[in-house]
Amino acid sequence: MSISDNRTLIGTRDGLLAVAKFSSIFNLGNCAPHGPVRCLCTNADGTKVWGTAGDDEDMGTVFTYDDQEGLRQLGVISYNSHGWMDGPTAAHILSSVVVSPDERTLAVGGADRLGSVHLFRL
Repeated sequence: MSISDNRTLIGTRDGLLAVAKFSSIFNLGNCAPHGPVRCLCTNADGTKVWGTAGDDEDMGTVFTYDDQEGLRQLGVISYNSHGWMDGPTAAHILSSVVVSPDERTLAVGGADRLGSVHLFRL
């Protein structure tokens, strides 16, 4: 994914995030404890990136990266669905992410058995 300053952001199958510029690649660290980086999106000027990562068996992780705050795991999507399995329900396979043009809302889609879209105010 292209980001500001003619750089490319790279998410790997083992959950790492890296920045490439010309022939240099810099590892930023792990986006999730396990599994691949599944999806990335950026704001309009390419200065902030949101993404999803995680394997099929663990909790999917939402993360963000920018030059000011670096790579940060925002957390997992878990909520209590009353009457459903008597406890927390979680979205494991977070397959898509998009930020609204005003950067106030983040939509995260899941490809697991719930097949849902989660909306978050930023």
